[in-house]
Amino acid sequence: MNDEVLILLKNLLFLFTVIFIGFLGTKLNLFSTTVKDSVSELIVKVTAPILLFTTISSKPFSAQVVKNVFILILSAFVGIMILLLLGYITGSLFKLKGKTFYTHIFCSAFGNTGFLSFPLLYSIFGEKGVFFAASYNIMHDFLAWSLGLSIITRHNREKTKFGFVNANSIAVFVAFIIYLIKGILPHDIKTSYDKVFLTIYDALNPFGKTTIYLSMFFIGCLLAEVSFKETLKTSSAYAITLFKMVLLPLGIMYLTKYLSIDNFTRLIIVLQTGMPTAIISSVLSYRYDGDSHYATRTIFVTTLFSLITIPLLVFLYYHV
Repeated sequence: MNDEVLILLKNLLFLFTVIFIGFLGTKLNLFSTTVKDSVSELIVKVTAPILLFTTISSKPFSAQVVKNVFILILSAFVGIMILLLLGYITGSLFKLKGKTFYTHIFCSAFGNTGFLSFPLLYSIFGEKGVFFAASYNIMHDFLAWSLGLSIITRHNREKTKFGFVNANSIAVFVAFIIYLIKGILPHDIKTSYDKVFLTIYDALNPFGKTTIYLSMFFIGCLLAEVSFKETLKTSSAYAITLFKMVLLPLGIMYLTKYLSIDNFTRLIIVLQTGMPTAIISSVLSYRYDGDSHYATRTIFVTTLFSLITIPLLVFLYYHV
């Protein structure tokens, strides 16, 4: 559908305008050096959890939706396993060594399924887009904070703490419990329950929506710190762009046509798989002595190419 592609391009332009504000402000030293860290902490610990909570818990219960949630969780697991293997192969082909090699594998497998995905899908599909994206994220975050973290630290064998329990995972868990409770409450109790919940929702929902602006602003601040010249020389990042953001999503798009998965769920799987490298790859690499400079350059390259690849995937999804 041409309408969907035009809406996507319009919203991408909107989101990348906010990215440019963060980028330009950082380049011109309009912000203090602590702004980026503060914004990141605010998103991860406050606004994103609130957005996830209000989005998931506000949805009316549906058995079909529950089925789709499990499909999204399973597809995330399969997709990430394939991407880990591709990351290992491409890292070996480019002769990457030590912590750069392991950081490359992480960057290949884990996408920006939160900072970029939530605002993008919300702006195009509304709360339904975030709900399905968050379902995919359950498995994505579980693997990123467990298997992914062990990969980044493999070169120095540092013992790391299991980090799946965080503000976002707690918000998703509590919201899904509330969502499931709706399916079993008697009608008279549910009416009173909805009134109480609506009051809480109205208070939290506008605050959660600030995640859209804050996330894009943060990405702009991050990208402003990258050397453009050095970034262009990071040839292995182009391999991630090709395999993670084009070939695998196209393969999934083709294969899922023959499975009993509804069209919207299929589209979310394709887009979540094809998101650029996760912002957290730079954060974890810095914290656990991985190659944070390589991770940041990869984020820059893949995020830049996502301006082309994401609209391309949507166009092909509706036209092929």
